[in-house]
Amino acid sequence: MKTRIALFSMIGMLIVGVAAAGAATTLKRLGRHPFYKPPLTSVADLQKMVAERQADLSHGFAKAGEPALFKAFQEQFPKAAITAVKFGYGETMRWMLFKRGGKVRVLRDVTWHGKDPFDAFQFSIDMDGRRYVFVVPLRCGNLGLKEVGATPAPEKAAAPPPPPPPPNQDPQCMLSVTPQRLFSGQQVTADAGGSSDPDGSIAAVKFTLIDPDGNTVDEKTVAAPPFVQQMTVPGSGNYRLVATVTDDKGASATSAQCEQQVTAVRRGQFIGDVGFFRQYDPQNYLAVRVGYEYYLNESFSLLGLVGGFPTLTGNDGAGAFTFDALANYHFAQRFFVGLGVGGWITNGDQDLDAEDSQADLILDLGVRVYGEPHTFNTSIYFEARSAFDEFDDIDKYGRFGVGLRLGF
Repeated sequence: MKTRIALFSMIGMLIVGVAAAGAATTLKRLGRHPFYKPPLTSVADLQKMVAERQADLSHGFAKAGEPALFKAFQEQFPKAAITAVKFGYGETMRWMLFKRGGKVRVLRDVTWHGKDPFDAFQFSIDMDGRRYVFVVPLRCGNLGLKEVGATPAPEKAAAPPPPPPPPNQDPQCMLSVTPQRLFSGQQVTADAGGSSDPDGSIAAVKFTLIDPDGNTVDEKTVAAPPFVQQMTVPGSGNYRLVATVTDDKGASATSAQCEQQVTAVRRGQFIGDVGFFRQYDPQNYLAVRVGYEYYLNESFSLLGLVGGFPTLTGNDGAGAFTFDALANYHFAQRFFVGLGVGGWITNGDQDLDAEDSQADLILDLGVRVYGEPHTFNTSIYFEARSAFDEFDDIDKYGRFGVGLRLGF
């Protein structure tokens, strides 16, 4: 009977022991059965522990029922991200390895019920789509499996930012100006339609007219093709016409080609004549006249002259006051020919053909020998004049002369 009671007692104790081995464990203290001595103080200490305790760890993983996990642990631990954590009251571990009596043992379903949180290292190992999170208390080095979950999906690499747009290239300016020589008060046409932009389009063109003193006398902006603008040149001298182009991204540019010179000249200038005339009846005259020349264009001009023809020698003609009007044609840059009418007013004997007042037909020929038109210049001219009613006696009463004509 006693033997039977003892046997039942042993069986009961064995059953209780097995049940206790598989039951949850509540921990309130650490360090009684450390897996590693001395306590861990750094990540380097943890790495050293793992390196030195490979056999114990392999045995512990097997006892915990995770022998395959140890291989993944060996491969991934050296590169694992290890962080320092606080393990607080009520937190749990699925199992924890510790050593007692020199042997590796396993506690399962461990819950921390200590008064204060303990310091630990935490890291994770991935295997077969699962993530195993381990904690190691610094005080004892016991390795615990905190939790197992699905391996997080790998973070998608952030799409690289789009490359910055290429820097805007400046527009290219082109300008043509017509005419480049004109009379003051006329209009000049500025054409920037040949301008371009290598990476866009031309949005606007600003035209600036600058006088000989550097002052802006006119400025116009054209905001639509064909970028053509007319501008009035108010005075004489060398003007500058400048174009500035702006592209559709706001960049502006000009160039040496987009600055053109425009020469504006006066339409008129004062002139003075001095010459020698001969009438073959005979009579010699000194011719002195002043007047004004007005250019209709570069080829045609009108002259008005007044003056006197005092006699020098001879006794068959009287001095006269003259007023003449001529139209000149200019050609070959320096030559001119003119035709006009004049009044020959004299106080001579009106009964004498050589001395009466009359209306004359005038022919002029000349060449400019110094200077340019519309500026100070000097010409040599030949002039023939005869009364309309004396063409039959032009060899007697016609007057022929040469002289200098000065333009001011």
